[in-house]
Amino acid sequence: MAIKLIGNKSYGNAGDGIRIQVSGDVEVTLEDNVTHDNGGQGLHIIENLTPLYEAGINASTPFEEIQKAHEELLKSKPTSDQQIIKILEEIGFSKWIQHGANIATIGSLILQIFSK
Repeated sequence: MAIKLIGNKSYGNAGDGIRIQVSGDVEVTLEDNVTHDNGGQGLHIIENLTPLYEAGINASTPFEEIQKAHEELLKSKPTSDQQIIKILEEIGFSKWIQHGANIATIGSLILQIFSK
């Protein structure tokens, strides 16, 4: 699959200017794009979130909630599963997790996926 973004202008967004979520073998081509004054990153390419869904995060979870969880985990630098669970519960992320899913596993996956 190929994704081509040519001649786009993205500015003044509260989040990322351009966010691409990909899964599998994808070729991304960017030409003559301009991003500025966005609240997040100018260009943000996110690889496969499927492992999160398979681990038990609800598919309806807003991306911003996943991103918030990632930021909190990075900031707190947890060293144990219990710390991961505490952080995610404190920010209310557990409401996005299916009953019976392993919260610590989901937190670890969030760190892995977004740290690539």
